[in-house]
Amino acid sequence: MENGSKVSNDNANLLTPSEVAARLKVSPRTVVVWLQDGKLAGMKVGKSWRVRLEDLEAFLGRGPRWPEPPAPQEPQSRATDLQEQWTQLRRHYAPLIGPKRVICQGYPIVPFTDDDPLDDLSNSVLDLIAEGNLDRAEEVCQQLLAEYPDQIDGLERTAKVAEARGDLPRAIEYHRLAADFAATTEGFDPEVERDFRARGDALEARLRGEKGQTTES
Repeated sequence: MENGSKVSNDNANLLTPSEVAARLKVSPRTVVVWLQDGKLAGMKVGKSWRVRLEDLEAFLGRGPRWPEPPAPQEPQSRATDLQEQWTQLRRHYAPLIGPKRVICQGYPIVPFTDDDPLDDLSNSVLDLIAEGNLDRAEEVCQQLLAEYPDQIDGLERTAKVAEARGDLPRAIEYHRLAADFAATTEGFDPEVERDFRARGDALEARLRGEKGQTTES
């Protein structure tokens, strides 16, 4: 019983790329790239990536990666150490804050990273959905599909916009297109395909239930 409980707890602490993406509000593609580049610690279980909860927390800066405060020193030396401390913070948070400037205790943390137009467009769809600006979100989805046909973001985001509109048939279609894309494109974790397919199936079941209620009434 004790061993079974330990295995269950270990599994609960392992996150799929899709689960990490949902927490960080980025695309699963971005998480997989972080894992492949070593920016985010992960492990392979068969062909699938998994991320330990403690590794994600360290990645977010709540773990041991946060630098220790500098010890009191002479003014000139202290200034040098503070500059180095902020340099460390900028390097650590670069994958999370992208090209934006973040103010921390009055200091701007400007990340060491190149601007990523794809991620900017992809993440802007989520912001537009949250604002209720679905027409503009749809336009950005069309831009993603036209400019980045070799990436999954346009399919995934279009599904989200359709779901936000209540257009379940279209949401189902694009979730399944995203699943097919993940299944046929090298580098995708099999969990990503299963996740998109499960979303489409869940929406289809919901649609059938709504149609059944309409028929009964």
